[in-house]
Amino acid sequence: MPFVRRNDEGEIDAVYDAPEGAAQEEIASDDREVLDFLGIDPGNATRGVEWRQSDMELARVTEDLINILVDKGIISFTDLPTGA
Repeated sequence: MPFVRRNDEGEIDAVYDAPEGAAQEEIASDDREVLDFLGIDPGNATRGVEWRQSDMELARVTEDLINILVDKGIISFTDLPTGA
């Protein structure tokens, strides 16, 4: 969940992924205030969260698969493209 910093009027003026300076308030990433600050349409936000969660799960499976293949000597990290 993100951490927010608020201005004197109590409005969010910065969002961080970890506590930082005056940004100590943890708030749900799908909170209306956070979505408004980031300019995200709440109607699309839920679908985005679902896709991001799915992407993260697939990335974890891919990472595990690569580690297994490397451990078994089937591939090495140098076989993978630089961006990977």
